[in-house]
Amino acid sequence: MKLSVTKLVLVVLFYVFFVYAGAQVLNITPNPVTFGSVNMGMSDMRSVTLSTSEEAGVVINDLGLSGDFAFSIMGAPGVPFTLYPSDPVMFDIMFSPMSVGMATAMLIVSPSGYPTQSVDVSGMGDPTGGMDPAMLNYPDTYDFGTWDVGSTGTGEIEVRLTSEWAGMYGTGQINNVTLAGSSDFSLGITTNTTTSTAVSFPYSLNSDDNVMIQVLYSPSDAGEDYATLEFETTDFRLYQVSLSGFGSMLAPHIVLDPNSLVIQTQEEAYTSSYFDIFNTGAADLTFANSTYGFPSWISLDVTEGTVAPGGSYRIGVNVNTEGVIADNYSYLLHITTNDPDMADQTIMITVVVDALPIVVDFSRSEE
Repeated sequence: MKLSVTKLVLVVLFYVFFVYAGAQVLNITPNPVTFGSVNMGMSDMRSVTLSTSEEAGVVINDLGLSGDFAFSIMGAPGVPFTLYPSDPVMFDIMFSPMSVGMATAMLIVSPSGYPTQSVDVSGMGDPTGGMDPAMLNYPDTYDFGTWDVGSTGTGEIEVRLTSEWAGMYGTGQINNVTLAGSSDFSLGITTNTTTSTAVSFPYSLNSDDNVMIQVLYSPSDAGEDYATLEFETTDFRLYQVSLSGFGSMLAPHIVLDPNSLVIQTQEEAYTSSYFDIFNTGAADLTFANSTYGFPSWISLDVTEGTVAPGGSYRIGVNVNTEGVIADNYSYLLHITTNDPDMADQTIMITVVVDALPIVVDFSRSEE
């Protein structure tokens, strides 16, 4: 019995440690959040990014701080909220030392259905030293504008030391540069434009250095895309550039003329008519006509084809009423296309078959 209980306990511990503890779905950066020394009576901020790789999204039930009241959260969304891979959440933690010496807290994030995750937060209250100036000078945002799906836009983010930092320390180091958010953004070549040399990280900047970081935007589908360019530096701040772009899809657009067709004929006759397929879009239009359910005496000249942008295609409709009884006949022609907004179109084809006239021959007489 003791052996069975022991085995059961080991199984439970294995599950808790290796399965549950490993089920973290959040990425919290930076980790830890470190402020360094901040002068009494002053405040400093650190940006924090919360992201996930869960495609279905993760519901955040709680987000808060536990520990020293010198730390506070600024700009975080109200809970609960849903976090998606393409839309990371950014907020700030502010440190306003209330006493001299070390202050600590813990950032706690509670996702629904997963273990709570935490990040250590620390800072030093300094009675005389004051807060270090920001290290980097860079743009807060960069918009790529509109690019066609399948094409690539190039952006260049210029980074240099702030004059305050350069005057105080002379040099500063960027440990790493990363991207978070849409995978349609990627990093290109980084160059020191002052020395015309390639840059790899970690990299130390001198006071007169300008570093140009190349970012590529290649939209994979139509719509808005967002990402964040992040600089990890030796001053423990997390510097961020918000990136945006819009993917535009070149698409065809089908127009039928007429959108219904009436063919007038009579018994024992051969008649033809037509309708036109126009492409008013900006890409090739492909189409396929389905005459499923049509009688054999109605046929089309063309069942499939391609229409260039601004072009048209005339489809002949042929009617052979040999052996067909006079009546009105209607059939729905289905047209499938690559038009993203009008993939399935229909056109009603009605054939009015009149009876042959009765001819009386009065030319014969009885002898």
